Amino acid sequence: MAMGLEAPLSNQPRGVCLEFYVVAVNKADEGEPSNVVLATL
Repeated sequence: MAMGLEAPLSNQPRGVCLEFYVVAVNKADEGEPSNVVLATL
């Protein structure tokens, strides 16, 4: 889990389609996951 506005993506496989999403977390609870973003590095 990354906390902040950025998350480094080192040692990720190249040429493979990856899925990323965001979940907001605060003192009350976790939010719903965002829409999935597909990325090929």
